[in-house]
Amino acid sequence: MEGILSRKRIELPNQEKTNKIIFLLGSDNCEDRELVILFDSILQDLLNLGYQCYFKNHPRHNARLRIDKSRLLKKIIQIDPEIPVESIEDDFLCAIGVGSIALLHFGTRGISILNLINFFSNEVRENKEIHLKKHPDGMEIKFVDSFEQLLKYIEFLKDEK
Repeated sequence: MEGILSRKRIELPNQEKTNKIIFLLGSDNCEDRELVILFDSILQDLLNLGYQCYFKNHPRHNARLRIDKSRLLKKIIQIDPEIPVESIEDDFLCAIGVGSIALLHFGTRGISILNLINFFSNEVRENKEIHLKKHPDGMEIKFVDSFEQLLKYIEFLKDEK
């Protein structure tokens, strides 16, 4: 994958590999149903590959994803959305989100699935990406363009030392 090896990586605090992945999702100004379908698709494959998946919803109540519609709800660990992501013990292999500022906390372990969401216009998608990249360390977030690229990048993080 182009550019992966040159990217700075924020190491796991204990330097041990983990199979934990955290999803940092909110409504992202779109229909919950669409995001839940995408979330379920990604989640099912990651669970089948043996990853332990966590979900942290948006702290602001009116920006939360209605995850109760997920068919896989019982297979994930939900984290209290009121707890700031910076206060959660960071032993995650990576964090997956759409446009969450919380992805910045994970450096190169932060993965945006923004480009996997077909119902955003190109203008909305570009604005969300620019918004993240303008923050300090925003260029560290990996924006994936396909589900295959997402899986390859997760495997890269898992194998990297």
